[in-house]
Amino acid sequence: MRLDRPTWLTPVQWNQGGFDAVFVDKPNALVRFVQVTRADHHSYDHRHFVELLGKLAVHDDWKDVQLKKVQLYFVVPREKLSVFRRPVQTADFQETVTQGPFSSLASAAAAARTLVDFVLQNCKAEVKTLGIDYEGSIY
Repeated sequence: MRLDRPTWLTPVQWNQGGFDAVFVDKPNALVRFVQVTRADHHSYDHRHFVELLGKLAVHDDWKDVQLKKVQLYFVVPREKLSVFRRPVQTADFQETVTQGPFSSLASAAAAARTLVDFVLQNCKAEVKTLGIDYEGSIY
């Protein structure tokens, strides 16, 4: 798969943990994770994000990229914006996903850890909630 231009990716299985979609944008050094929910809260496990960032770091098209930003967007119905509780805030996302989680992975090879550390060296994290209007189901 080519990742040298802006690309949307989705998990292999619809119920796979972590995120519903991810936008990878090499020209802008950006990775944007998207989680869509109608609930008042959503589950969160940083390992899913760390795993994907690790795979991107060793992908041939991304080996020379130093990420500027990793974003996590929770997309909820507009009427839920006031009650939706994010399971993670920007500071925690920055710490657990973009600041050094790879150096502690015993299963990762030293060369891969070094490459991932390079990719995330000056990366900023951001967590946002976006409210949208659902127009009903198409099913």
